[in-house]
Amino acid sequence: MNQEEKNKRNRKKADLTTSEKLSFFFMPFNLGTRLSPTKDFNDTEIERFEKYGFEQKLIDARKFKYYGFAFYIFLFLIFLLSTS
Repeated sequence: MNQEEKNKRNRKKADLTTSEKLSFFFMPFNLGTRLSPTKDFNDTEIERFEKYGFEQKLIDARKFKYYGFAFYIFLFLIFLLSTS
């Protein structure tokens, strides 16, 4: 097995870094507007993970994006209940 095959295999198993996890958690949705319709950084990262076969990173990215949505919904509910 040559070095390139080892690198491919390691890429498939590599986890997200802490900064990537935080990015997917705190910004799980697209912040683009009509004036500047750009793709969100997280969406382009997910596409890159799919394209280059980063299987574990793709799974983790989707998981942390889901956790981020849940976090903001939970935060909204707490705010809503605390104001009433």
